[in-house]
Amino acid sequence: MTETDAPQRRPGRVAALGLAAAVLAGCYLIGSAFLVRGQTGVPGHSGTFYDPSRWLLLAALAGAGVAVATTRTRAHAAAAAVVGAATALQLATTGVYAVKHWRPFSGSAGYGHANLVEVVGYAKLVTGTGAVLLLLCLAGAWHFGAFSRAPGSGDRMLALGLGTFVAVTLPTALGVGDGEKMDLTSLGAFALVYALPWGLGLAVTGWLHRAAALAAAGTVLGSAVACLVFHRMTWPANPVIGMSIAVAAAAVVLHRRRTTPRPGVTTPPRAA
Repeated sequence: MTETDAPQRRPGRVAALGLAAAVLAGCYLIGSAFLVRGQTGVPGHSGTFYDPSRWLLLAALAGAGVAVATTRTRAHAAAAAVVGAATALQLATTGVYAVKHWRPFSGSAGYGHANLVEVVGYAKLVTGTGAVLLLLCLAGAWHFGAFSRAPGSGDRMLALGLGTFVAVTLPTALGVGDGEKMDLTSLGAFALVYALPWGLGLAVTGWLHRAAALAAAGTVLGSAVACLVFHRMTWPANPVIGMSIAVAAAAVVLHRRRTTPRPGVTTPPRAA
């Protein structure tokens, strides 16, 4: 299937509805896990480090599920599945982070001290559910024709270069200037929650059809903006500088794929 005929075909309803149902069921499980707050043992005192950006990711994932079920073209279904994969990946890494950090968080803030086993267990549920949804959305993206041989080598080199740049530089940019944020634990957390999912999301755009590539880059851009506003989960030292790197890289990919002519589509000459 070529880039030009991708929008003309309708998605299979069974596959679309099945993926949508799985995504929405997974969103329910993850949302339920997010709602379990860490208890201090004092009545009325509880808290969590899941900030609003995690809920925005969950909303985007649910929206992708609805879009897969309601869209009328394979190209749009593929784009929705790509959004689902990009957000599911970030939620899965959020779960991994939570499994590792609920204990130190409970020690410093007190939240989770009284129900540590419970909140860690729910963090594992987030990890597992996110991972399953990632695989399902990737399978859906493949089924609906998201992956393409059409983009030129320039698009692929740009996407791979920017994705690698984000993955490598973002952790240091978020922590530099604060010695407590430059240790391996903090840098690893920044890489896990932000840099690696965003870098991968940008890098893969070079192998996606135009609509799916725009969806992937747009998801990275939206996620970075959300984390610029809400970054309480990891408390980076330089959120503006760090998140701006991802925003700029995603904007470049968006501009490139929006302005690159589609294969098989000729641009009429301008009138003299």
